[in-house]
Amino acid sequence: MHWIGWGSYSRYAGDPEDPSRRTAISRRLCKIVERTFSVLPDSLQPYSSVRTSLVLAWLHALFVERVGLNTLARHAGAGRGVLRSLKARFLRALPKLRLPRREGVLAPAAFLERLSVMEPD
Repeated sequence: MHWIGWGSYSRYAGDPEDPSRRTAISRRLCKIVERTFSVLPDSLQPYSSVRTSLVLAWLHALFVERVGLNTLARHAGAGRGVLRSLKARFLRALPKLRLPRREGVLAPAAFLERLSVMEPD
């Protein structure tokens, strides 16, 4: 392997039931490019305290269920700006996203509906 263990750090786990819960994150060093990187669990996103499942639920509400931004912000306890930014970033990334065994770009609602019924590998 061209990467080696380089320590660890702890960060908030994004657990809505216990917001103070922390989890250990492993750091690695790539010997080729001489840079470090973190190995995050699937449920966490870089530079975010929000769990992946919550982000997907918010996107599903916005695009599939067609819940209004203000309504979702009120019910989710999230800021409108956070949700507006999430929506804009998702729409920018969508043309580059592909689902396994699926060719071509999908509309936001179709992508999220298919993603929600996919079985994990």
